[in-house]
Amino acid sequence: MMSRSLLTTALAAMVALAACSPSDEQKTDAREVHDAVMEGLADPFVSDVIGVEEKHLSQDFWTAAAGADKSASGVLLSAAEIDAMNGESVAGDPTMFDLASFPESLSGEEVKARCVRSAMCPRTRASI
Repeated sequence: MMSRSLLTTALAAMVALAACSPSDEQKTDAREVHDAVMEGLADPFVSDVIGVEEKHLSQDFWTAAAGADKSASGVLLSAAEIDAMNGESVAGDPTMFDLASFPESLSGEEVKARCVRSAMCPRTRASI
């Protein structure tokens, strides 16, 4: 059988825990603060490319921009010229890749090695 002192201690602990529970008003306030913070953090578009905004990802933006530019009428480069420009870009920029030249599949180790080589953060290289 429980001693009176142990029973009293257990009852006091239960009362103290009940008193520590937040009130309905506090719960509502906390939910409102949480929702406001999350709404502020829920930016639907984030880019690490300076100057790129979500609107730039839409073909409508570029179509409208080309339509507004009176000098942008017609074809600017032929398919061969585009291929040449893309080749120069890939050759001159180690962060660009010709995906058509990739093998059908890569091992996990090869993917990891490619990521490490192109990672900007030294700490990331060490942790992968």
